[in-house]
Amino acid sequence: MFVAISAFIVIIFLAITFQTFSNTIVPLSVVILSVAWQLGIMHFVGKKIDILTVLLPTILFIVGMSDVIHILSKYLEDLRSGLPKKQALIKTVKEVGFATFLTSFITALGFFTLITANISPIREFGIYTGIGVLIAYFLSITLLPSILMLLP
Repeated sequence: MFVAISAFIVIIFLAITFQTFSNTIVPLSVVILSVAWQLGIMHFVGKKIDILTVLLPTILFIVGMSDVIHILSKYLEDLRSGLPKKQALIKTVKEVGFATFLTSFITALGFFTLITANISPIREFGIYTGIGVLIAYFLSITLLPSILMLLP
């Protein structure tokens, strides 16, 4: 329910902001893929979804969308300034990549601090959310530019 509501709101926001189908679907697909990777890792290690981890997709969706929107916005700004696609992507990754890394790293670190909790579900929530935030950043900085390079 939370994922559906947040996805709907984000899709409307993306459609209004970027005004093209590809600029709406590409960021959305990158974030959905990061959520799928996170859930796949949880399944791989045998972690079942419990009362806290049910919130993971929503948190990852919002945090991942933040990175994707920053990267896409800077890329489109560079394209509008007249840079060729490849140079715009390189400039975007150089200028926005480190800032989004810091925000994602600090967010993941904040979730990793939950490892110190005495309650097992909270510890697991912190571990899996921190890993998910780092996955979302990794896909945002690698997969998104790759897809943007392939699009016309």
